[in-house]
Amino acid sequence: MNFTTFEPGGNSVPKSAVRFTQAEVRDIRSRPLVGESLLAHRARLVGGMMRLCGAPRALLDYGSPPSR
Repeated sequence: MNFTTFEPGGNSVPKSAVRFTQAEVRDIRSRPLVGESLLAHRARLVGGMMRLCGAPRALLDYGSPPSR
């Protein structure tokens, strides 16, 4: 998880970003996505971010076919 955030992200990663600890990674890995699609899981997380943090609705468009 740290690799996918920090390595490809390069200079775009905010200076305040903190790497996951071993305990956090172990906890996340203990709950694999089973029985829920990745898109459904992401939609649930984005909905929570919208409620708690005011994240933009545009984040819900992920996985939709591009408009022409």
